[in-house]
Amino acid sequence: FRSVPDRDFSGISQADHLKRVMRRRRDYAGGIIMANESAGIRQELTRFCARARMPVVFVDGEPFGAADDYPPGTAWVGYHDDELGAAAAEWAVAWLRRRGRTPLNALVLTGTCRPAREERFQEVLSAALPDARLATARADFDRPRAREAARKHVGRLAGSGQPLDLVFCTNDEMALGVADALPFAERDIVHDTVIVGVDGTPQARALIDAGPGPLRATVVQDPWKVAETAADLMDRMIRGETVAVRTGLPVRVED
Repeated sequence: FRSVPDRDFSGISQADHLKRVMRRRRDYAGGIIMANESAGIRQELTRFCARARMPVVFVDGEPFGAADDYPPGTAWVGYHDDELGAAAAEWAVAWLRRRGRTPLNALVLTGTCRPAREERFQEVLSAALPDARLATARADFDRPRAREAARKHVGRLAGSGQPLDLVFCTNDEMALGVADALPFAERDIVHDTVIVGVDGTPQARALIDAGPGPLRATVVQDPWKVAETAADLMDRMIRGETVAVRTGLPVRVED
């Protein structure tokens, strides 16, 4: 096995590294690819799979929209982004209802990709709590940017005296950034704010377990389960077995 690239995970860089892999094609029996910014390099991914003529398993985000779009001899395993968003919304709705919090103010922090997470979150939350006031801000999966986005949003709410009830972050790094910001915000605005993240990273889970604090839940993506399933798919594909093109793993919330 050889892992590439070591540092730069942009889509363009990945496409360049795949070209280098092709020059050593005979060294590989198969490949496992975590495609980043896949919308911009979809043609390159398709071309690589066609030329490589070896089993390829994609992990994490789906590089193609439907099973029929995947090149022959490829498969995907990971978590469906819309299911991650729905699970976060369902947890949030249950939490808010138990506390009688309606109407409510919610902030959704987004990244540069994974739009299905925030879109599905907003759909499920709005359907269950139609009076919810939803605002969005982009923080690019970055902790400092999320900290600043939360600070600015709380400042806007402070002008009207409305509390911030809920923050949904499409990854845990942003959730940790919001958790960093809230202790320095006006207490009347954030005294009962709850944060929900996505990924189930060790730091986020440790903060949830330590409680009480604003970060209350994370939708877990288990990297060990993804790796185990990808390795099993790769082994079966090398042996010539037929496997499912798309394998979505079950979603769970840790709180």
